Amino acid sequence: MRHVGQAFSAVGLADPRITAGGKQDFRLLRLIASWKRTDPLPTRRQPIPLAVLSNLAAAATSCRDRSLAALMWLGLYFLLRPGEYLYTGPDQHAAFRLNDVFFRYDDGRVYSATASDLPCRAPEAVGLRFTFQKNGIPNETIYQYRTGDRYSCPVRAAWHQCHHLRGRVADDCPLNTYFDEQGVHRRLTPKLMTQLLRLHASAYCHPNPVSAACLRCTGATALLNAKTPLPVIQLIGRWRSDEVFRYLHAQSTTVAPLSRNILDHAR
Repeated sequence: MRHVGQAFSAVGLADPRITAGGKQDFRLLRLIASWKRTDPLPTRRQPIPLAVLSNLAAAATSCRDRSLAALMWLGLYFLLRPGEYLYTGPDQHAAFRLNDVFFRYDDGRVYSATASDLPCRAPEAVGLRFTFQKNGIPNETIYQYRTGDRYSCPVRAAWHQCHHLRGRVADDCPLNTYFDEQGVHRRLTPKLMTQLLRLHASAYCHPNPVSAACLRCTGATALLNAKTPLPVIQLIGRWRSDEVFRYLHAQSTTVAPLSRNILDHAR
């Protein structure tokens, strides 16, 4: 119908889709509305239960799986998109790099992950500096604090990944890099993350399909369940529109334990 209207307009005739008042014909509006009612329901990303994520982290033994688990927690707690912490191609610019990570200690001092005088003791908080990330304010740093959990902790995750990379790569190396047991430099992709998540989700008998993109949904839903104000969720997730509602699931009780951790340390 659009092509027909454009063809009429191209020869100087009135577009038959448009009324004299400049609005779309009522019959077409009713037809399109009828089509929308018969369309299948949109597929929404589903939150991943905390047990699946904890089992994944506990079972990680290889260098690849440990790095995937570390990036998984960073993606969840910072509400990151897969392209911001996983490798999506050679033209990628939005991924966080080693020099975008900062550690804050009890005495208030902040060290870059690439600093030569970085203390060996565990930090109190980890921060990510947003540069080219979507909807991020340039050079803004968002911090997340320790949760006290053995596995579900963004500080422990960032600490592990940064120590794995320090001294082996340049300071501007993406965080989605790891070295296997033979010392070969490799990349972590959304496909690898999705495969590992689905492996542990199937063992947990989780009925919904999961993927790397579900981690952003899981973190946002956990904040919602923790009664975090919507503006705060939008601020952390860097949503500038109502698109945030596509990620929120009010009935998700499977992530309730995780939400308490996020609530305590996302302020």
